[in-house]
Amino acid sequence: MTKLLIKMFLGDKSPAASPSVRRAYGKLAGAVGIFMNFLLFSVKLLAGIISGSVSILADAFNNLSDIGSSAVSLLGFKLAGKPADPEHPYGHGRMEYMAGFIVAVLIILVGFELLRSSVGKIIAGGGSSVSPWMFAVLFVSALLKLWLFFFNRSLSKKIGAGLLMAAARDSMGDVLATSAVLACAGAEYFWSIHIDGYIGALVALFIVYSGFDTARDTVDQLLGKAPGDEIVGKLRALVLKYEEFSGLH
Repeated sequence: MTKLLIKMFLGDKSPAASPSVRRAYGKLAGAVGIFMNFLLFSVKLLAGIISGSVSILADAFNNLSDIGSSAVSLLGFKLAGKPADPEHPYGHGRMEYMAGFIVAVLIILVGFELLRSSVGKIIAGGGSSVSPWMFAVLFVSALLKLWLFFFNRSLSKKIGAGLLMAAARDSMGDVLATSAVLACAGAEYFWSIHIDGYIGALVALFIVYSGFDTARDTVDQLLGKAPGDEIVGKLRALVLKYEEFSGLH
């Protein structure tokens, strides 16, 4: 599916061909993320309202935050492609990292709000009204998020974008979160075990952790984190190919 989408929207162009092609890959990832997460948010929101399940609602709003993340990513790749100007002689490439930081802040805020709602459900007590079709919704949602993880990871490796790798990690986190909500729904439906509020709180804490982890990575890049040994090794080998250079440091 990933190869099909790339061929449909980008053709056979290599991401290394030009910066504009790299941005096109990033924009494709953002557009696919917005579409998929809007679909998941809409279905889960309906399921959460009907069932009264705070954990399903938490999972829905987790997808809503992902819509914002994808939109900011899309904007980040667009702005990063702006040419250099007198005020920004080195270009606008770091807008990609700024976009990643904004995504992280949004994720953290959503996580804390969901944690507040989940604690309220724990205090209030009571169960939820779970039906068989909700299991199908959650199961398919987990599968779609798993595909989105592989999609973002694949594009991240192609263009070397940390922003997309952060999106991939977030998608895998969503798979685990939705799986936990699915287990919660099963406990409610088959054994009348009321753990909805607790699962909602766990999902919320995971969202907060994911946000802080993403923020740490983007701040490292904004502050000028040193390149890894692999990149340094490639640069060294490239420079030392020329006889004019006897060494470098």
